[in-house]
Amino acid sequence: MRTKYRSSRRLSVDFRQMTIGAVFVMGSLLLVPEAFGQSGAISGSPSQCTIPAGLTNCTSDISWTSTGTTAVQVWVQLNGGTPSLFAQTGSNGSSNATWIGPLPSNSYIFYLYDYSSGSLGSQLASVLITGQYGISLTYGNSARPNISPSFVVGDAWALSVTGAGPYASIAIAWTNVATGAHLGPYTAGLTNSSGSYSGTPVTVVSGNIGRWTGQWTVGGEFAGSPISMQVIPLPHELSVGTPATAFNCSYPNNTPYGVVARVNWLVEDSGGVNIHDYEVPLVPLQIIFGSTYTNPSPDVNYGDITGFDDGPFGVGYCSTGPISSFTYGESIRFAIGGFAGATDVRSNTWTVTSTSPNHGTITNSIDVAESN
Repeated sequence: MRTKYRSSRRLSVDFRQMTIGAVFVMGSLLLVPEAFGQSGAISGSPSQCTIPAGLTNCTSDISWTSTGTTAVQVWVQLNGGTPSLFAQTGSNGSSNATWIGPLPSNSYIFYLYDYSSGSLGSQLASVLITGQYGISLTYGNSARPNISPSFVVGDAWALSVTGAGPYASIAIAWTNVATGAHLGPYTAGLTNSSGSYSGTPVTVVSGNIGRWTGQWTVGGEFAGSPISMQVIPLPHELSVGTPATAFNCSYPNNTPYGVVARVNWLVEDSGGVNIHDYEVPLVPLQIIFGSTYTNPSPDVNYGDITGFDDGPFGVGYCSTGPISSFTYGESIRFAIGGFAGATDVRSNTWTVTSTSPNHGTITNSIDVAESN
């Protein structure tokens, strides 16, 4: 005789939080819960911390949360090396990482793992944490700030760094725009124990002539914006030539007497090479004429003429009356980037004679040598 039993109790299972497994028992399919669903999150505040000047580390607060766990472990891996245990807590937790070093030599990944079973389980989340200095770098032309970061040979460059690590190497790598050749990196110096640097200005030499791009690094970290600059030779000789016969004063000034000469110039370095061969346009080079007359006073003074190219330009003297003779003096100045120093001045003297309308002769003297 068989007796049937019926239970009034019901088993209620919330399968939304479970992972279901299938097992065959005596020809039947039995569904069993394998484990509660697990998830987690981990973060750093900040994810990139700023290292104070003169120090070597900064701090990031690492915090984590998880669901479906009773215990977790956090491991940290430096630069792809062997991970090490950072913390073990319940489902949630936080801890300060006080030893975050600077990029590019230090990169930390924190991993969150389930540890509910007492052994390392599945990875739930990860986060990348880095450190960086707040470096400030200034570099420029201390002799002619108005054309910085470009230079004329003989100018000096100055470099200043703050906010870096102690005894950090300061270096720059250059690329020649014309040839594509890469030079350096060249080391300019080391920061002090406070992470600062202020070196003695360095003179730019002729071997640096050309167009360049460059990038500074401090402690291996990019510092400052990329540099696009040019080095040109100091203008050394100014050759000024005029035609044998002067131009007719009746054009464009409608004055019948005197001479207007058409002036051409060529600016060369100490080796006789035209400055324009060095692609001067990046560093403006102006030629400024200052005119003087000893006899007689002019009716038309052309004044200062500012040019960039090799000319020609009209300069000279015109009068409404006959001219017996007069001397025309001319002062010529180089202005590099709008700046003209004492060594930028040249001068020429022309002697002009005109006894009849629309006629004259002009003679150009030898250019005066550079004075320091």
